[in-house]
Formats: sequence, C-alpha cells, structure tokens
Amino acid sequence: MTPPALADETATFNDIKELLNDLCTPNELEMLEQRWRVANLLHMGFPYRVITAKTGASSATIARMANTLRHGSGRLREQCDSRFAEANEKTPPASC
Repeated sequence: MTPPALADETATFNDIKELLNDLCTPNELEMLEQRWRVANLLHMGFPYRVITAKTGASSATIARMANTLRHGSGRLREQCDSRFAEANEKTPPASC
C-alpha cells in the first residue's frame, strides 16, 4: 500500500505550511528551515565553512544536503534552481 502524498497539486503554500505546523515540533521546523538554507547556499556554491558560519549547521548536515542535491530525487535541486532563477530575475544587471 502506497502512503498518501503530503499534498496534492492543488495545495497552496499556506496549506502545506499549516500541515507541517501540525506534523512537526518547533525544533523540527527549525531544522527543516536550516536544511533549506543550507541547500540553497550549497546550490549557490558556498563552501562548507561559510555555510556553517551563516546557518550554524554541522558539517554532517551540510554533507547530507550536498549528497541529497547530487543523488536525491531531484526535487530539492529543482526548487533551488527555481529560487536561484527568481533571484536572478529580480537582480538588475551589474551594468545598471
């Protein structure tokens, strides 16, 4: 039997946020937020030392996220790509 999906394609950001708030403790939510920040910093090419300084994450957490970005399902990498593209669209060219 396949477990139900966390959310379907009609779920909004607020739906998922409320669901995660119901499922997770405050500490678990903080850990998820930290991992999200780590993944984005890795995606942008920051070294582990800088990521640790910016997030407080351990080298084990950073390595785990790096491994997930390289060998995971690809969903985390897609989200990082999307956020990186959005950030670049909002940033004016250096010549401005």
